[in-house]
Amino acid sequence: MIAPILERAHGALTAAGHPVDVQRAASSAVMLCSRYNGRAVVGIFHDGAAEPFVIVKIDHAKPQKARLRREHDALSALAERPDLKGRVPRPVAFFEHGPALVLIQTALRGTTLSVLLRRRLRARPAVSRNEHHRVSDFLETLRASAAADRVVVEPNIVVDTLESLLVDPNEDPMLPQQLAAFRRDWPTVELPVMAGHGDLSPGNIMMHADRADVIDWEGGTYRRPVLVDIVVFLYRYALAHPDPLSVRRRTRGRLTGFRRAFLGDGWLACLSAASYCREIRKLNIPVQAADFLLIATMADLATGASVTHRPTSPRSRQFWTNALRTYLRQHDSSSLLRELGQ
Repeated sequence: MIAPILERAHGALTAAGHPVDVQRAASSAVMLCSRYNGRAVVGIFHDGAAEPFVIVKIDHAKPQKARLRREHDALSALAERPDLKGRVPRPVAFFEHGPALVLIQTALRGTTLSVLLRRRLRARPAVSRNEHHRVSDFLETLRASAAADRVVVEPNIVVDTLESLLVDPNEDPMLPQQLAAFRRDWPTVELPVMAGHGDLSPGNIMMHADRADVIDWEGGTYRRPVLVDIVVFLYRYALAHPDPLSVRRRTRGRLTGFRRAFLGDGWLACLSAASYCREIRKLNIPVQAADFLLIATMADLATGASVTHRPTSPRSRQFWTNALRTYLRQHDSSSLLRELGQ
C-alpha cells in the first residue's frame, strides 16, 4: 500500500529536498504505530539510517480524518515560523488516496521523552527539572509570535462549574462549604489566550540537542487559555515517570499519576509545583492565583471546554472530573499550596 502513496507524493518529496527511489523507500517503510482503528503511521528510512526522514499518516475513519486535517492546517501555519524551523514537523504532501486521507510530514530528530523515561532506572530530580524547563521553553517560543487575547476567569463561574460537576451531599458533605470559601476568597484573574498544542504528553515530545521539539499537532494550534498545556504535561510526565516502587503504570492507574504531580510532598510533586509556578510567573500572572487557576483549568478539561486533542472524549472528561474531586478532597496536601507557602 505504501508504494503507490509514495509514488503519488514523489514530486512533493523531491521539492521538499527528499528525492526518493519509491521502490527502495517502500522497502524501508516501518509501521510505527496504529493507535486507532483505521489509522496507520509509517516511517520511511534512508538506507542504514537510524531515524526516519519522513512520517506517513494514513487515516480511513471519519473522526481520524478530521484530526488529520487539523494537524495539516496546524503544521502549514507553523511552517511559516522561522523560530520553529526543525522544531515541529513540516507538511510535505496531503491528499486523498482511495478511501484514505494521507499526510506526509518531515520527521524530527531525537527520542521521545516517553521512551527516555521508560529507559530510566532511577529517579533523577535534576534531569527531570531540565526536561520540565525545556518543555516550558518550547511553549514560550510557540506563544511568542502574536499578542495574547485575554479571558476573565471569575470565581463565581468556576465554582458554579465545580458544583455542577462535583457536588453530591451524600458523597462529599464538606465540599459545599469548601466551594463557598473559594467563592468568597478567590480573586478574579485575567488569563492570556494564546496558541497551544492540546496534547502535550511525553510521547509527543522529541528530546534532541538539549531542547524539546513537538510532534502530533492533531489538537491544532487554536488559541486557548495558556495553562492547559502545562497542566496536561505535568500530569502526563508524572504518569510516565518511573515509579520509585517499580509499580506498573496500568496497575497504579491514571489518577496515581495525577497525585504524583500535584499532591503530597514527594520530590516529583514539589518539582511539578515549582514548574507550574515558573510558568505562571513567565506569563505575568499573579502567582497568588496559581491554585485557583489550576482548579479552573481542570474544570475546563472536565467539561470539555478546553481546546485539546479530544476535548469531548467521555474518558477524558471523566478522568479530569475524578482528578478535580481528588484534588479538592486532598487540598491540604497540595504541593502547589506548599510551594506558595499557603
